Amino acid sequence: MSGQPDPNAVSTAHALFFTENRREQAFQLLESEAARFPDRVDVMDFLSFLYASDGRYVDALRHFTQVAGVNPTPRCMANIVFCRTSIARCVLDGQPVNGPGPALALGPA
Repeated sequence: MSGQPDPNAVSTAHALFFTENRREQAFQLLESEAARFPDRVDVMDFLSFLYASDGRYVDALRHFTQVAGVNPTPRCMANIVFCRTSIARCVLDGQPVNGPGPALALGPA
């Protein structure tokens, strides 16, 4: 593993996710790059988008919030609002807030 960031990480992940339908490899590539270089806003931003598109709103919110700490653009703020709203909708509808899984139980069991 090189000590240098991969300048093509986002474009490669984009191709893997959208063109080749190799979603897991796209996540692995970006998660690895984000772990090695947590200040890469481009990587964190696209990884957050992929999490949200996969229904992993908690993961997306965590990463969008990290991006906002470095680059608080209006688009980033809108993505945070989207994730928070999606989490609230999932809770109210009894759906998982972070991807596929059993629905959340609301109220007493």
